[in-house]
Amino acid sequence: AGNVLGAARWEVKSPIQGSVLKVAQESEGAVGLGAPLLEIADPRSLEVIVDVLPQEAVNIQPGMPARVDVGAATPLAARVRRVEPAAFTKVTGRDGRCSSSKTGAP
Repeated sequence: AGNVLGAARWEVKSPIQGSVLKVAQESEGAVGLGAPLLEIADPRSLEVIVDVLPQEAVNIQPGMPARVDVGAATPLAARVRRVEPAAFTKVTGRDGRCSSSKTGAP
């Protein structure tokens, strides 16, 4: 009992401590050799780059608390490290493709 069709239960250990960001294999079943099961990262070492509208960017300051939703059950707590004084123009063509050009400080 406990094994379905001779299947065994295996303990899988991560080589790092961290949080599960994504579950690649959600249900029981065969998994190919080397296939990803989970995406795991140490939230202390993540860097997130976010594009915001200019009218919102003026209210964002370094040191402000932030929240990053990566699809996990609980959003990750974060802090704004830097706000870069650069902007870009995004134009959507008739075919739905976007093109952008960056302006501002390098």
